[in-house]
Amino acid sequence: MAKPKHKSMRNQPEMYDETKRSFTLSLTPTAVNILDSLAKIHGISRSEVVEQFARRQEHLPAHYQKGAFDMAKPKHKSMRNHPEMYDETKRPFTLSLTPTAVNILDSLAKIHGISRSEVVEQFARTQEHLLAHLPIQTNH
Repeated sequence: MAKPKHKSMRNQPEMYDETKRSFTLSLTPTAVNILDSLAKIHGISRSEVVEQFARRQEHLPAHYQKGAFDMAKPKHKSMRNHPEMYDETKRPFTLSLTPTAVNILDSLAKIHGISRSEVVEQFARTQEHLLAHLPIQTNH
């Protein structure tokens, strides 16, 4: 789904039957870079990459959703500014998502016992290998 060709209007739905709202997720710089790369390839925003991912999960069978993510939260208490599951610390990033997408991410998080942020983190990291196989484009 490409961006609409007209200027966005605040509080007016564009591509979906509902308006997007801002949500803050904690993501590693690696995940954000992957989302940005996917956004650039598809000509959409980082938020729209996550929106489309979430909406694709909506109609998947529950048994597939259960096996989609293989990482659970660590069993110890988190410490601020200390990496837990990755080699880098997560930072807050704001995305504009519809309530439908947020509900889907929350459902996936509940199924897997992880946070909404971790669902997006793991989605991004599963896409990293796809980006590695794309030809590097140069501007000539």
